[in-house]
Amino acid sequence: MFGRGKRSSHGRTPDAELRCLFCNKSQNDVRKVIAGPAVFICDECVSVCNDILLDDARTSNHARISDDTRVSGSAYSVPPRSADREGRGEQPSYPVMCAMCGLPVMLDDALGIAERGFLCAGCVTAVEAAIARRNGG
Repeated sequence: MFGRGKRSSHGRTPDAELRCLFCNKSQNDVRKVIAGPAVFICDECVSVCNDILLDDARTSNHARISDDTRVSGSAYSVPPRSADREGRGEQPSYPVMCAMCGLPVMLDDALGIAERGFLCAGCVTAVEAAIARRNGG
């Protein structure tokens, strides 16, 4: 077609250089470029986006779950705080995804549920409120 190369499903020629839509870095300047339907994002911008979401989750209603959230004799558990872990030479906290809302939450701030994943404080509060309404409380 008049000098045009074969186009891929992303609307670009196979030998075209991929560029991140956010920072405009080329595929040669980053470790990884992730393709969407017609856009690309690099691993560095994904990392920045994750940091923004984590900061937002820390300051929003997805606050720290207190130790009194433990339910004795159940599958609920609250991981030890990072300060306790670091004092014992263990790894600091890291982000996990809330199984209910999908937002990132630091492991220390999450409620772990055996074989189900983690819940953020906001979702724990919502579940507790729903249970209370159902039980007439």
